[in-house]
Amino acid sequence: MLDSADESIFDTRRHPPQPRREGRLTLITHGTIEAHVGIDTTIEAIALLADELPYLELQVYGHGSYVDELERLAEARGVRDRVVIQRDWVPLDELVGALARADAGVVAMKRDAFRDLVLSNKMYEFITMRRPILMSRTRAVEQYFGPKCFGWFEPDDPADLARAIRRLHDDPQWAQELVEHATQGNEGYRWVHHRERYLETLRRILSQNGGPRP
Repeated sequence: MLDSADESIFDTRRHPPQPRREGRLTLITHGTIEAHVGIDTTIEAIALLADELPYLELQVYGHGSYVDELERLAEARGVRDRVVIQRDWVPLDELVGALARADAGVVAMKRDAFRDLVLSNKMYEFITMRRPILMSRTRAVEQYFGPKCFGWFEPDDPADLARAIRRLHDDPQWAQELVEHATQGNEGYRWVHHRERYLETLRRILSQNGGPRP
């Protein structure tokens, strides 16, 4: 059974996704802040686009051992003012509001044997909040989602991520198409469907063993 977003929390009725405003491009990522998450790749990509897109910004919500390293990297690349790291815990409602206001989510996982087998929870949360996603290629994600669902880039490749960011900036229609394809691709993985499969499995096991129905 796959993970999925809790739609009672990541709720677009309470936090409607905001349209992109002229002269702004805000990327967002959230969750664990460790080396394998690839936030350094995103910072490097922002640095490559610093002159071309002076209003490009990255918002980071989360905790982990890599925060200081990321701040040093942003400082060294001259984009410290473009990278906003929220070090303190924030209420879930505040995080969800930030997702709704951002222009795109970034999932920049490094690729290795483990991450070729797992899926990122934040991916489902971005999809549920109807945010276009820039996604590093891993076998697990490519296995479950089609080629039109995300703005793909090669893991640990800032230049390729910069290319995807540039296209996201230049082509708002593409960004909307990513949302629609990802939403369609995710439909079968939503908890509302997996819940019924889970309960049916329990019913079958219990009935085989003479137990009560759940």
